[in-house]
Amino acid sequence: TGKITLDLDDNCSVDDTDETLNDWLVIASNAERTFSGISDVSGHYFVPADSGDYVISLIPPSSSWEACINDINVSFDGFFSQEEIDFSVTSGENCPHMAVNGAAPTIRPCFERPYFISYCNYGTVTAEDAYIEIQFDPFITPVSSTFPWSSATADNVYTFEIGDIEPLQCDTFSMSLFLDCDAEVGLGYCIDIHAFPDTLCSPPSALWSGAFLEVEGNCEDDNVNFRIENVGNGDMNGKVEYIIVEDAVLLIQDSVELNSGEFEEIPILSDGATYTIISEQVPYAPGNSMPTAVVEGCGNGQISFNFINQFAFNEIAPYVDEDCPIAISSYDPNDKQGFPVGYGDEHYIEPNTKIEYMIRFQNTGTDVAYQVVIADELDDWLDISTFQAGASSHSYEYKIVDRKLEFMFRNINLPDSTANLEGSNGFVEFSIQVDEAAPIGTTIHNEAAIYFDYNPAIITNQTNHTIGVDFIEILVDVENLPIGSEAQIKVYPNPFMEQAIFEILDAEHQHFRMEIFDPTGKRLLGKSFNTNRFELDKAMLSSGIYFYKITGDKGFQNSGKIIAR
Repeated sequence: TGKITLDLDDNCSVDDTDETLNDWLVIASNAERTFSGISDVSGHYFVPADSGDYVISLIPPSSSWEACINDINVSFDGFFSQEEIDFSVTSGENCPHMAVNGAAPTIRPCFERPYFISYCNYGTVTAEDAYIEIQFDPFITPVSSTFPWSSATADNVYTFEIGDIEPLQCDTFSMSLFLDCDAEVGLGYCIDIHAFPDTLCSPPSALWSGAFLEVEGNCEDDNVNFRIENVGNGDMNGKVEYIIVEDAVLLIQDSVELNSGEFEEIPILSDGATYTIISEQVPYAPGNSMPTAVVEGCGNGQISFNFINQFAFNEIAPYVDEDCPIAISSYDPNDKQGFPVGYGDEHYIEPNTKIEYMIRFQNTGTDVAYQVVIADELDDWLDISTFQAGASSHSYEYKIVDRKLEFMFRNINLPDSTANLEGSNGFVEFSIQVDEAAPIGTTIHNEAAIYFDYNPAIITNQTNHTIGVDFIEILVDVENLPIGSEAQIKVYPNPFMEQAIFEILDAEHQHFRMEIFDPTGKRLLGKSFNTNRFELDKAMLSSGIYFYKITGDKGFQNSGKIIAR
């Protein structure tokens, strides 16, 4: 147990005059277990733990804060042992640190629906003249807001002048949004939020070239056009990879190297599928950027649904948030969702991904619910030190004891659905990252229990995510691979037992790429080479029949069949 205070006189001790800090996280951890607790309005925290040796750590809400003393060793050798550890906090960097989160529990064509925005300044100095810009999908029309917007543009960008935000100050507001009657049920309609000042407090790495990549995608003349641009002040000093996924299949894998101000456009003949571009960011760039853009419902073919949220969006820093709610006609209340949804039936996500969870609830009883409590036991492979509470429909208190997260909506006075269908609904969001130590193949399970007053718990559905790499399916029509002249290439031995040699006989070409596919068209490997000879080791493949495809500069292409013994 202990108390957390803001050290006003810089003596690194807890004084009666110091301000107390609430909603700060304390964890007790060792190699096997992690226990945790949240400070209350009086600054006090409580962390229950088992017997054993632990390191007690205070987790500041941003890197701008520092504990005078942290990572303290304690040992509990039996029942009822107790340690009292007070934390005194000082400012490390004089910098504002804005964070923003937005969420809509549901959106429906031809209906108004509430949208909720929460924001905080987790920095050590006032965020002066702060404002929030929100860009809405063209199908969304803001109707009203509890905090009035100061301007709106023709491309649906709304600005909210929220003024000076003191250190550790948080606030919320809500809007009423109308979704156009022509909106397609099953498609996502995106809302991009950006809070200013968007300061990155730590200076960039001296190794950063100054280049910075952004991507965008749009539908033009029923075709998708992606654009990768270097918006930084420096030139790239090497190539970075990007991929384009059609629904759930890898369509394009390539690389770019751009000077400052340069861009590359990638046009795609669309047939109604969902297309996602994901690019690496240049090395050592500030923030945590993975440039990503999604275009769905473009083209004259049959529209595909439920792919827009399968990959994480490019939320470079806490001051940006992207939300793409799916238009629905109806939904089951009292459920739980996790974003990104993840790839495929296994819901694959990359290691160390941040997951945003939304828990929705509805009072389907016959009387007012005066209190709602949501209990959520966090999976062992979720890193509690990265927990961040998010937007909600009603004000709440929360705490984390061990790995048990609890949201409490006191005096919520939630009407029942027969008396007030719209008013009977509520939700809460939070985010948390997958533990960086989670092994590949780990499955993250999560569900919640919802209590209305003293009634038995309603258990939500279970969300699942699997940690993976290279999980995107790669298919090609192996029956229609490009066949070049036999005089262009020689492959021997074929069949082969240890190594197959590929010799390019046309010396005009200098740069090549080899891809190997199984009989179903699934791509197994790809290699680039800059000579006219490539060696394929049997160790890369099991015995069987495979197809190869070689492409090169100046239009070279060839393919064929090989057999591994």
